[in-house]
Amino acid sequence: MTFLTIFQLLLIVFIVTYLSFNMIHLIRVCPFKGELVAYPYVSVCIPARNEGRDIKNCIESLLSQDYPNFEVIVVDDNSSDNTAKIVCSMAKEYSNLIFVAGAQLEPGWMGKPYALHQAYQKSRGKYLLF
Repeated sequence: MTFLTIFQLLLIVFIVTYLSFNMIHLIRVCPFKGELVAYPYVSVCIPARNEGRDIKNCIESLLSQDYPNFEVIVVDDNSSDNTAKIVCSMAKEYSNLIFVAGAQLEPGWMGKPYALHQAYQKSRGKYLLF
């Protein structure tokens, strides 16, 4: 073998070893050692338009989280199906679920950004999740 081929093989071995070692450290997550003093309030904002088929599973998935301090805000963006009815019935069961009947689209706005803006206006959380 020539010098260049040996050098290339050594370089490949070094790169693979280096990346493998670093990936192990990147993947490993150190557990949080202490308890949080206070959980910040989080608002999860969901714009929904004609989501009657999937909205119940989506909301139930969010509400089943073990984080203790959050609200879920669903804005019905003028759906023509039963999205609003489903969310309203669920809001009666869950105190941290808020239903917002979306207002008519104002000039200069697009659909989803305006629905998220309405959710933001109703939110009380320190952090917003969209």
